[in-house]
Amino acid sequence: MKCLRITCSPPNPTIHGQYNGSQHSYDYGIIIVLKCNIGYYVSNNAITNRKCEAKDTWSGYDPVCQRITCLQPNTIANRRYDSSQTSYDFGSVMSPICDEGYNMANNVIERVCEGINKWSGDDPHCTLVACNTHVSIGNGWLTPNQQNYNYNTTVELSCHDGYEVKDGPSRRTCLEDGSWGNLPLQCIKIICNDTSNVSHESINKYPSISFGEVGNVTYNYSFFHLKDGFTEGNCSANRRFSWTKSPEIGKCLVDTF
Repeated sequence: MKCLRITCSPPNPTIHGQYNGSQHSYDYGIIIVLKCNIGYYVSNNAITNRKCEAKDTWSGYDPVCQRITCLQPNTIANRRYDSSQTSYDFGSVMSPICDEGYNMANNVIERVCEGINKWSGDDPHCTLVACNTHVSIGNGWLTPNQQNYNYNTTVELSCHDGYEVKDGPSRRTCLEDGSWGNLPLQCIKIICNDTSNVSHESINKYPSISFGEVGNVTYNYSFFHLKDGFTEGNCSANRRFSWTKSPEIGKCLVDTF
């Protein structure tokens, strides 16, 4: 009588997984371990260690490698994802998107399914867009006057006497990019340029001065002369010169022979 060594043939192959070693035959007592491919896991907590216990007999059961999947991430206020599937395979990439009027506060650009119902990174955090948190307007003010102006808030820019809004409308709305638009919230001095209260034909030079400044109108003295009043005046808030005494201009007499 002859005793033969107990051996086991390789176990049944496992789709999406393999055992360590690739022998044609395994001696009695040998333990081999199944490892699933990347993106797969052993389902039902099956034992991956298998032992050759008798001729062509392995302990346990043939394990199954199942695809790793992730469920849709948790729903959080003011944000969504670029896909609305209920299940995603391992390695799937999703990009969070904040709702209109919100910004990504923690800079989460994308999330990857990297384990069973496990997404990479943190949950995205979206915060309400704010425009110029502490707005300070020189020579003017905003209504309502507050420290924070959130997205879609509308304000009215008012200027002090002698100043006006530089470019654009006085009513502005906080935009989604956190700005009040391409035009500055700025009040600039009014420039006097109204010559309706003097005789235009007599003017040689009308000074361009700002509100509160003093200037002199220069007349064409070749043909006109100052009969009364003063040529010096202040720039008023209504864009006109304010005269101490309005000038009265007379035409010069031309001798004829």
